Amino acid sequence: RPRLSEAILDFQAAAERLPPSEPQAIARFKLADCYFALTNHPAAISNYWIVSTNYSRVPSVKEGLAPHALYQIVRAATAVGDLAAAELAIRQILRDYPENYFGEPSLLSYGQALNRQGSPAAARELFAESIKRFPGSELVAEVELALLRTYTGERNWAAAVAEYDRWITNHLNHPRLPKAEFERAW
Repeated sequence: RPRLSEAILDFQAAAERLPPSEPQAIARFKLADCYFALTNHPAAISNYWIVSTNYSRVPSVKEGLAPHALYQIVRAATAVGDLAAAELAIRQILRDYPENYFGEPSLLSYGQALNRQGSPAAARELFAESIKRFPGSELVAEVELALLRTYTGERNWAAAVAEYDRWITNHLNHPRLPKAEFERAW
């Protein structure tokens, strides 16, 4: 942890001294990563927002680092229960980077946070949107499992068991199969 504190000082100095450029954006992103690692999520979110919004004239940042920064905002915001910031970042990812890798894991993370915070119906809608947007993705089975957990959150045992049965039948070789079977039995 002391090394992270030193890194924060170095990345902060670089972000302040460098002109607006890809190296400055990288310094700002790494600064945010350090804050994230130290669980100073508000500081991380603030710096990730700067990366995602202040470099629209730097193509390498706009297309590469900005969507990653938005995803990190979702992760940090859901960690502290700031669902408004997470939703704002997701909507920006889906609007500006619809084909980018970070859209689907952002939806999954946000939906899981919604479910944890007692909004299983809203989470289910989000997961359904994710499945519809990314039908051939490697994460579809994970998203489907997260959707199933919304039924247990509502104590809708009949729907949960039926959906777990369907998921298990459709994913016999999935690494999460033992976990799904456990959750169905529970």
